[in-house]
Amino acid sequence: MNCSPKPFRQVQGAAPNHALTEYHLTIFYVELTLDGYLFLRRKADSDARLVWFSIADELFSFVVASVDLNGVSSKIPVTIRRQSFDTAFGHVGEKSEDFKISLELAHRLISLTGNQFCVDNDLAVKTEDAYKKGLHKDLRFQALGLRNLVRRDAGIVKFAVRYLG
Repeated sequence: MNCSPKPFRQVQGAAPNHALTEYHLTIFYVELTLDGYLFLRRKADSDARLVWFSIADELFSFVVASVDLNGVSSKIPVTIRRQSFDTAFGHVGEKSEDFKISLELAHRLISLTGNQFCVDNDLAVKTEDAYKKGLHKDLRFQALGLRNLVRRDAGIVKFAVRYLG
């Protein structure tokens, strides 16, 4: 699927010379094979202009008990788990962390798992903002190695990991 964001427009220059720049982007989702992933990883390591951001999202899961989702508590427990994996530097063990988030945020995050929203969808943007103001800043969350639980990808705001309910 591709999704195109609104055109980017900007006026640049110093008086009296100005220019209007406008970019129209079409963003595509790409899945890499293991060989493709390793090739890009080597390129990123050897070229300072390239940056590698995170380990694979498939290693992570987001867990919420249905009893908590159907309850009346304002804050509910959620667990984010990272599977173990091997790297060139050795084995990285499984890790999980428990967090308390609002019941409303939990429902909004879960709504992102089953639906796709373009980056200009108000509900998706509000969900992303609420996540970034809380859970995303928690040092225990950051220590898991997950770049973002909610991310913009191919013009879509999406839940980046598996949801296990």
